[in-house]
Amino acid sequence: MVTLGPVSQSLIPSPVITFPASPHRLSPTLPSTPTLSDSSELVDEAEPEQSSNEDTSSGDDEVLIPVAMTETEDLIERGADGWFMLEKNEERSKERGKIHLAGTVTSKAQLENKSRQSYDALLARLIHHQLTSTNNNNEQSEWSRPWDGHLSGPGAASLAQYAIMLDLSDAALHLAWWKVCSRIPTADAVWVLSRLQEVQAAISKNLYQDEELLELRSSFCSFIRDHTERLKNLHKTFPPSSGIIARRQLTFTLKALQCMQNHAGTRALLDLEGLPPLHEMVTSSLATHAKNW
Repeated sequence: MVTLGPVSQSLIPSPVITFPASPHRLSPTLPSTPTLSDSSELVDEAEPEQSSNEDTSSGDDEVLIPVAMTETEDLIERGADGWFMLEKNEERSKERGKIHLAGTVTSKAQLENKSRQSYDALLARLIHHQLTSTNNNNEQSEWSRPWDGHLSGPGAASLAQYAIMLDLSDAALHLAWWKVCSRIPTADAVWVLSRLQEVQAAISKNLYQDEELLELRSSFCSFIRDHTERLKNLHKTFPPSSGIIARRQLTFTLKALQCMQNHAGTRALLDLEGLPPLHEMVTSSLATHAKNW
C-alpha cells in the first residue's frame, strides 16, 4: 500500500492510497513507482471558505485538504476510472465533493537475477503452453492456423509485469522475442519477419552490446539452417493442399531470408560465420528438393 501526499513521497506501507485535492483541480506530485494520472477537473461541493480574519488553524494543515481514498488492491486489479468521494481528516463526517480519477498502479521489485535470459525462459514456457493448449504445435496442423504471436491474457500480463520488474529496454524485448519465435516452425512467417525487422532496426542504432550481438548471430544462423533444410522438403513443409496459407508462409519465409541478406548489420554478422550468400543457399535447397521429388 502507498500514500500519496501533496508533495513527492517515498514508497511506504499504508492501507490506502490518498489523493489530495485543491478546490478546483487535482494536481498531486506522484512518486516515480506508482503511476496514477488525473483525467478531469474536480467538482467541489464544499461549503464556502471562512473569512481570512477568522482563525481556522488547527496545528495540522492536512486537516484542511480534502482527500480521496481507495484500496490499493482495487487499483491493481481494475485500475482507476471513476468518481471518488472527497473527505477531510476530521471526526465529523461531511460531504466534500467528488473527483474523477483514471489511471493504473504498477510496482517494481528488487531482483537479484536481473538478466534478460530469465525473461527468455519465461517467454519460451508461456509460448509452449500457448501452442500446446491451442493444438498448434505439430506438423499436421501447421498451416491450418499459423501462430501469430498472441499470448493469452494472463500470460501476456505476467510477461509484461516481469519485463517491468527486470527494467528491460525495447531493444532487449525485441531480441528476446526474436530469439524464441525464430525457433518455432508453426509461427506465422509474416509475424516472424516483423520481429526480424525490429532487431535489425536496433542493430542499426547500435543498441546491442557484444554479448547480445553474439546471441543474434547464433539465432540468425540457426534460423537460416532450419529454413533452408525445410526448403529441401518443400512439398511437405509447404503442402500445396493448404493453398494460399502455405503460399503465404513460403513467400514470407523467403522474404525473411532476403531481408537478412540485404541488411548490412545482419549480413556483417553472417559473414563472421562464413556463410555463403543466402540466395545461393536457397537455390541449392530448392535444387535438392527438385532432385528428390
